[in-house]
Amino acid sequence: MRDTTKVDVAPGRYLVRLSRMGINSQSKYGVDTVLWAGLRTFLKGSNSFPDVSTVAIRLKASQSTQGSYKFGVLGTRKLLVWTGSTFELQATRNPAWAFLDAATNSQYGSGLAISKTDFNAVVNHAAGCDSRGDTFDYRVSTAIAVPEALDKILTASRARHFWLGDTVSIVRDEWRDVPTMLLTDREIVRDSTQVGFTMLGDEDPDAVIVEYIDEETWLPAQVQYPPSGDGFVAANAEPKRIDGVVNRDQAFRECAFYYLQSIYRRETVELGVEYEGRAITFGQVLRVQSELPQNYGYGGEVIDVSGRTLTLDPAPTWDSGPFFIRLRQPNGQSFGPVLCTEGGDPSLAVLNAGGLAAAEAAQSTTLAAVLEREDGGEYPSFELGTGVSESKLCVVLGGVPNGDKCTLSLVVDDERVHTTDLGSPPLLPSPQFPSDSKVPLIVGINANFGQGIAEPKLSASWFPSAGAEYYVADISYDAGETWAQVYEGADNRFDQVVTLAALRVRVQAVTPGKLRGPYATADVSAPTITIANNTVALESLIEGIRYQVTTLQDALRDQVQEALNRIASVASDIAAQGPLDKQELRSQLSARSDAAFAEIERVDLVAVTTEAAFASFSDTATATWGSTTAFVQNSATAIATLDGYAAASYAVTLDVNGYATGFSLVNGGSGISTFTVVADKFQIQLPAYNGGAPVPVFTVGTLNGVPATGLSGNLYLDGTFNVKAIAAGSIDVIYLKANSIDSASGVIKALGVQSLSIGDNAVTVPVVQTLGSNVAGAGFGNWVSFFSFNMSIDTTGLSGKTIVVYVNVNSMFASGSPATETGQFRLLLNGAQVNYYQVALPTGQSALTPLSGAVAITGTGGNVSISIAAQIGVASSCGILAGATIFAMAAKR
Repeated sequence: MRDTTKVDVAPGRYLVRLSRMGINSQSKYGVDTVLWAGLRTFLKGSNSFPDVSTVAIRLKASQSTQGSYKFGVLGTRKLLVWTGSTFELQATRNPAWAFLDAATNSQYGSGLAISKTDFNAVVNHAAGCDSRGDTFDYRVSTAIAVPEALDKILTASRARHFWLGDTVSIVRDEWRDVPTMLLTDREIVRDSTQVGFTMLGDEDPDAVIVEYIDEETWLPAQVQYPPSGDGFVAANAEPKRIDGVVNRDQAFRECAFYYLQSIYRRETVELGVEYEGRAITFGQVLRVQSELPQNYGYGGEVIDVSGRTLTLDPAPTWDSGPFFIRLRQPNGQSFGPVLCTEGGDPSLAVLNAGGLAAAEAAQSTTLAAVLEREDGGEYPSFELGTGVSESKLCVVLGGVPNGDKCTLSLVVDDERVHTTDLGSPPLLPSPQFPSDSKVPLIVGINANFGQGIAEPKLSASWFPSAGAEYYVADISYDAGETWAQVYEGADNRFDQVVTLAALRVRVQAVTPGKLRGPYATADVSAPTITIANNTVALESLIEGIRYQVTTLQDALRDQVQEALNRIASVASDIAAQGPLDKQELRSQLSARSDAAFAEIERVDLVAVTTEAAFASFSDTATATWGSTTAFVQNSATAIATLDGYAAASYAVTLDVNGYATGFSLVNGGSGISTFTVVADKFQIQLPAYNGGAPVPVFTVGTLNGVPATGLSGNLYLDGTFNVKAIAAGSIDVIYLKANSIDSASGVIKALGVQSLSIGDNAVTVPVVQTLGSNVAGAGFGNWVSFFSFNMSIDTTGLSGKTIVVYVNVNSMFASGSPATETGQFRLLLNGAQVNYYQVALPTGQSALTPLSGAVAITGTGGNVSISIAAQIGVASSCGILAGATIFAMAAKR
């Protein structure tokens, strides 16, 4: 039965609760449970609200629309845009207007008055964005700090915000050759200049990849600079993501800027200045002259002027021309440069008449105004640039005031960082499949070869696919004719050792409903493997294994501990806070007489909160006589939380006078579970064996004070090992009887063993050969054997048994041809081709060309002969170098 109650209330916010006055019926003939199905409110009056966008939907009820509750809306951003005379509400993608809106909007922005924004800087930046085609398309879905939001908006146009007192402004990272201030050694605090250089190493990125959402597909895409092509393939590209960029040309420009900045901006400067440092702001460009780096120009003061001749102190070094001089104006700005020559002595600089007139006209001033100072004031500063030493243009990265001084952090700028002649970005790859929102798609697959110790290793990654539960990856060595699976898992990347050859990799996404999406493919060229001397040492192998084991143990322990912590946290929340619903059932049965006491107690608890569901039970049986106590406890707990986490634990504890044993199970999800046993002995007994007595298979104890585990000597089902230990040199018999060692001395000498008495693959028949001289080819397609022999295998007692023959060849292919040659390589086992590939090799080079394979034969009870051949098909000017090796092994049972 369903009942709905409507109540009219005054406008406001309400907390509603429903209480049942009586208890549930205890009759076995029916139930009268009350469930609160939901709460709805209906607003009367206007449906228009301030600062809220509302959408009205009306659709006809039909079989296809029943249960519809998700609707998509296409929204267009409209902001206030300055038209030159007034603000108009327009649809815009310009980052400058988005910045102004975020800074001034009182509802969701910082609420600054427009008078507290550098309006001219915003208007100029908006015009620059329009001319370059810079756009910002982004939806802010969660609340973020105002500074972070402002910089996120401006980053798409290569700009940042900064404060001029209480006014927010914009600065863009672009080439500016007119500095805002000239600083020489006379303005820089003595001994405060520090210059640093960042050196590029092999580990530094050789390219930059920008990830963005492309407006043509509205799917993740990426662009790289410099682009990979015939002459360059990036091996260590650095990925970056720019939010709000959806245009491929814009993403390519920013990608190039990040790369060129890392190449040409590697010289940093830190210096101290006095009060004028407080007038310098973030992002400004300064011209810096200093004697510390000897190529930062020559500086000093102008102590006299006569017409176009300046007297300089100290006299600069006139090393090699041409010579240009810059003068510091009263406001700190730079005047010039003006072409000049050395006068009658090194302290005199004669300004070029044409150069002086051009500088005065360009900067709307005169030489007299530039050099004018108040009576008693300091002389004007100069900077002389020569053919080998000139002051540097530096960008301000930051400043730290310290009393009456200020420390500036700068980076030397380079015009090449801001180059615009980049060409067009590589075309966005066309989709490999039609669009279907229900089908999981693989986008942005990257695959390349790396090297382990000496083995080729394929590394592949791709963007996570919406709705995918796991991924499947295959490889093909024959352009897609045949495929072999190399990966299946939930991670969107994998590394796999593969055969040294060009290959094609494909990746497919699979949904929880086992719906398989289309394949995305990538072709990978074969790498060149370089094997270093002494590549693997035994010690490093041992340490590597130890590290892996320790890492896995620590990771599992941390995951299990997290499960226990989550269970304990939910239990404590249940106890400390009022849950939405909680039910607890306790039962107790006890008996007592003087010092004797016995009790069985059971506690069942279930509870739900706004964030978790919790269930547990505990059974405890206790027996006490005086100070002697024993109890058995059986407990279990299960939790499920709002964030999709679930865990369960179960434990049995036996305690006798404080000495506890038992076992526990913890399950924190897939791959996170443990079964822990605390006992002196772990014994297993099969039914109807050993008279029903358990067998101590495992024994836990201490050995020399260290915890250790002992294993029962009966290690095989069909044999017994009855001694406690065998000392070195203690077995001295020729044959061992079945299930026993009965020699008095115990030393094992030459041993005769029947094949049928040994486990699978326990006896091997190896053959190793080394190529003594070079073997030349006979033309492409004409096979020449550089290894060829028959391997004889004794199969006595192995009639009908399967025997596997393994073969591995290591060889070096060399080319003496004046042109690039393609070589063929194949391995034949018992007349069948088991490995084949081709390698293209430029003239004068060599390449490692391994071959490997296996073939299964059936034992006849006698000798079986297997033919083995490694062959090459290539021009006679190429061939296999001496020193090649072949290893063949038959594993017998």
